[in-house]
Amino acid sequence: MEQPSETPDLTTDLTADRFSQFEMFRGVTAARIISRGLVHYSVGPESRPAQLTFSRLFHRLGERDASVCLIKIHGERWHFSALPQFVRSVEATLADLGVTPEALADCDLLALEAADMRLVPGVMAQIVQTLDDAAITPLEVDDTYNAVMCLVPGDQAEPACELLARHFRVPPAEELEKARREQVLRVKEAAAGAPPVVVLKFGGTSVDNPEVQGLAAQHVQSAHGENLRPVVVVSAMGRRPNPYSTDELRDLVLTDGASSLDVRNLDLLMACGEIISAAVMAHKIALWTGLKTKALTGGQAGIITDSTFGSARIRRVDTKELLECVSAGVVPVVAGFQGVTVRSDGRHGDIVTLGRGASDTTAAALGAALQAQEVRVFTDVRGVMSADPKIVPDAVTIDSITHAEISEMAHLGARVLHPRAVEIAMEYGTPLRVLKLGDPDDSGTRVLPKPQRALARFHGVTGIAHSGSVYPVTIEVPDPEDKIHIAPEIYRLVGEARVSLYLVSEDPNTIFFVVHAHNLPTVKKALGGAVVAAEGPGRSGHRYVLQVEGQADSAAGQAAPLKVHVGTESVIVSAIGRAMRHIPGMMGRVAMALDQAGIKLMQVGGSSFSICCLIDERSTEAAVALLHQAFRLHES
Repeated sequence: MEQPSETPDLTTDLTADRFSQFEMFRGVTAARIISRGLVHYSVGPESRPAQLTFSRLFHRLGERDASVCLIKIHGERWHFSALPQFVRSVEATLADLGVTPEALADCDLLALEAADMRLVPGVMAQIVQTLDDAAITPLEVDDTYNAVMCLVPGDQAEPACELLARHFRVPPAEELEKARREQVLRVKEAAAGAPPVVVLKFGGTSVDNPEVQGLAAQHVQSAHGENLRPVVVVSAMGRRPNPYSTDELRDLVLTDGASSLDVRNLDLLMACGEIISAAVMAHKIALWTGLKTKALTGGQAGIITDSTFGSARIRRVDTKELLECVSAGVVPVVAGFQGVTVRSDGRHGDIVTLGRGASDTTAAALGAALQAQEVRVFTDVRGVMSADPKIVPDAVTIDSITHAEISEMAHLGARVLHPRAVEIAMEYGTPLRVLKLGDPDDSGTRVLPKPQRALARFHGVTGIAHSGSVYPVTIEVPDPEDKIHIAPEIYRLVGEARVSLYLVSEDPNTIFFVVHAHNLPTVKKALGGAVVAAEGPGRSGHRYVLQVEGQADSAAGQAAPLKVHVGTESVIVSAIGRAMRHIPGMMGRVAMALDQAGIKLMQVGGSSFSICCLIDERSTEAAVALLHQAFRLHES
């Protein structure tokens, strides 16, 4: 193709509020009431027949088409809420079963929404503290991949939303939507007239030896044969013990201890893996296909970020260098997982990384900025699977999936696409496809904004995901009034340690959450020995010193000891699909399948797209296989 006399300067700004730093109080898109007039139920052992099990209760509620939400387990006490239209059938079912629950009527459910909410450390502390300062106590809390939800008395819902909107500086909905539309339009206008581009992303196992490198080169040549201009994004080569893998590079300095580690220097080191991969793959593609190539760092490819080392957010993409390449018939091979900051004087800043698995984010951002025909992500399996094929041999490839479903799967442990990559693709309407490397007949999994399949065929469930090892943390506070004021302090300490929480739940005396195993030492260090107090107007003034099991007891003057109980190694197994919260009986079906196999539920949670179950880590494989079978996903 003849190179144009003047390459257009297509600088794409990705600084919409969704992608801004949450710590700077941007990124929250809404604080709103999503449901009114709920009834909140608490069922303790004293209020139900001894033979009634958790799974049987929710199975019967489903049989009566009684949809419930905010289901939580606190020891032997079960909590859940019902929307107004289901209250009559819920209470009739409870009466039939001989259950006499505690019930609180006229409750409203409010939601604070932001992209990647689960990945934002400290957000729970800010929410609960903001409400506590106004003497508003959530009856229950729940976390989803893009929201934190709080159930509050109906007369407190409006002031609670106003407080949260003010605290997090939430722009008016109409202004946010206008800004979003203008931003998307600017991107499309900037890319108008550019050559048709396809972004090809190759992960670490797709570039770590000559055989797979050759397969990757074939895909590049194939895309070129489709009259598309390929832009390649690569991860670091392979996994441990490959000497250029991210983990091996980290170990070069982590073996000396992390206490004196400079995060700037660590990011510079870890970015080398992708840079090496880009240089090698540029050479291999040119050698095996005859195409001209050019290796680029993330910064050279125009990826401008904020300065958060280790988990930077992309601020904008300057596409000039990439467009000069594709217009000249050159294949840019871009190092994923990284970008560069810009100093106030305009000079080149620091190299920063975008977080583990974020080469997907690089690919999606470049696809959005270039208005690519498609972003193709190559893996070692045939697209997105209905479960981990290592656990479920008859797992099937999902032919199409929505952005929301795959984002939930990614957050809950499925190794598919990075959540931020999905958010960018969803915002800019960028088509995504996940394919198997080297399979020319593989159509893979298309990621679409709207569902392309009938709901009933899959019984509402798309796939089963499971997390890595997690640990439940429980703090029992003897005085419910103290617990109200202590909870924000607990969340603050964990948030300041930059640890994200899962399956957050509270009852009058209990604070409960789950953390990933690799974050457990950090949580123990943050909480152990810390003094928290219920102080201020209208508060008891009681002081407590937190004592983590397994650590030496701490003495802190007149502070009373408060035990932090860390449970056994666990895992979150999740059923993911559409309209999960609104299909009666879904919780019952999940609970019954696990109950019949003797798998104990320690906690549950979920969103409109998932039902999450905390179970003993030793039951992971059995639980995944059982749920896959229970929803007949192998028949799809």
